[in-house]
Amino acid sequence: MAWLRERDVQTVMGPMNPNMHHECGLLVDGFDDAPRIGMPYNPPYYPDLFAAGGFTPVKELLSWRLSPTDPRLKRWAGYRDMPRRKGGLTVRAANWRRFSSESDLVRELYHACWQDNWGFAPATDAEFTYLARQIRLLAPTGVRIVEHAGTPVGFSILLPDFNQALAPARGRLTRYGWPVGAWRVWQGRHAITRGRVMALGVREDSRAQGATLALVTDAVAGALSRGWNELDVSWVLEDNRAANKPLAAAGATIHRRHCLYARCVRHSEPCSCLAAHAHPALDTQPPRGPETLPRPAP
Repeated sequence: MAWLRERDVQTVMGPMNPNMHHECGLLVDGFDDAPRIGMPYNPPYYPDLFAAGGFTPVKELLSWRLSPTDPRLKRWAGYRDMPRRKGGLTVRAANWRRFSSESDLVRELYHACWQDNWGFAPATDAEFTYLARQIRLLAPTGVRIVEHAGTPVGFSILLPDFNQALAPARGRLTRYGWPVGAWRVWQGRHAITRGRVMALGVREDSRAQGATLALVTDAVAGALSRGWNELDVSWVLEDNRAANKPLAAAGATIHRRHCLYARCVRHSEPCSCLAAHAHPALDTQPPRGPETLPRPAP
């Protein structure tokens, strides 16, 4: 803390690696489930260490589990083409042959969709290019762009859970001078049975046109076509009811929670600095329990 005080830092928040565009949050619930790609996993005693260090939970990040074959999604099937027929919407995969222009387009949409979200900070060109190259390698067709009358208005990112393919390598990619582990990972790709919706956003002025529904149904269709039996939608801010409510109505359940913590650097005792200098949406009360979230329709 002395190092931070010397640099006039007032509050510190995390964990983030290194910011909210990447892995962030401390796992606080859901230790009995296997970790998903791109989501942090830590021992159960870590939250106690943070509390002992004077850190306060400030925001909870929810991971939703959705089954593409859930009966509650059947009613969505009839609506799948409605936004496209009536709203002039089309959903396409990003064309990585035009990497530079497509990467710039997704970055523009990303900033437009998330600029008002809690904790958001614009990504630099170099940072976003690095992320785009990673995603192109992991899921060449996983970036989906929704267009309204030919104008891009939103996007989603759907990744295979490569953690399932990494498990057969047993933590080693090489052995005795021959890539046994790499071969096992290559073979393990056939065992992938789930995916993760890493991001989904639509411009504010286009949400009433059915673009969000078009992206969600497109993700479900993509999971079914790949033979996946599970979609992990993560992460979603605890107070983002615009996202949490339809997920619950679609039959999704919360299966994991991560938490962001913060601490005032200037004071050793509890103070009001966190509330005074936080984003207006910051809630320094303990994260809400699942009973405060909307429940799936019967």
